This record gives sequence, structure tokens and C-alpha cells, in this order.
Amino acid sequence: MSNADLRLADLNNAKLSKANLSNAKLSNANLRDADLSNANLTGADLRSILPRVNLSYAQLQGVNLSSVYLQKANLSHADLSGADLTNADLIDANLKEAKLVGTKLKGAFLKGANVENVDFRETSGISQQMKIDLMERGAIFE
Repeated sequence: MSNADLRLADLNNAKLSKANLSNAKLSNANLRDADLSNANLTGADLRSILPRVNLSYAQLQGVNLSSVYLQKANLSHADLSGADLTNADLIDANLKEAKLVGTKLKGAFLKGANVENVDFRETSGISQQMKIDLMERGAIFE
């Protein structure tokens, strides 16, 4: 399913664990409660509403998640290196041990997110106050 065009698709509760969706177009798809654990979504366009989606262990390098609604999403152990999370809503998301090296986080909402052992090296768009808050919650910046 690499390069698939799934824009506007209804994938509510879809079981797509371990799927290869690299470079897929998933903008405006309904992925509410979908299981995308261990999926390859490298380079995909995921600008959608993704509450409670399971993206644990997913490959999300370079993914466009700008302005995405990811409340209560499971992103634990996911690789989001180089992803665009500008204005993303990550309230109460589980990011435990995720890799966010070089991500864009300007305007991202991380209130209540689990950031334990999350690698935030070389990220952009984080204020000094947010950096301090994230480090107090277990995030890694060095």
C-alpha cells in the first residue's frame, strides 16, 4: 500500500498494524481508534483527526502531522525524526521513548503528554519554558 491515495477514507478502527503505508496520502482520512502500530508511514501525509490512534513503534520519519489532532494517541517508541508537528494537538498523548530528533514543534500542544525518555534533540519551535517543563517530565534534549 506504499504511495496509496487514501484521502477521505473511512479507516475508523482499522487494523493496519505492520502495514507499509510509506508516502501514502491519508489527509482527511478518518483514522479514529485505528491500529497503525509497527506500520511504515515514512513520508506519509497524515493531516487528519487521529484521536486514540495507535502509532506505537511506527516509522513516521518526515511525516506531515501539522495541525493534526492526536489527543490520547499512542506514539510510544515511534520514530518521528524530521516530522512536522507544527500546531499538532498532542494533549494526553503517550510519547514514551519516542524519537523526535529534528522535528518541528512550533505551536504544538503537549499538555499532559507522557514524554518520558523522549528524544527531543535538534527540535525546533520549543520555547525555553516548554523545554524546562518537558525535561522535568523526563524528556531528553542532549
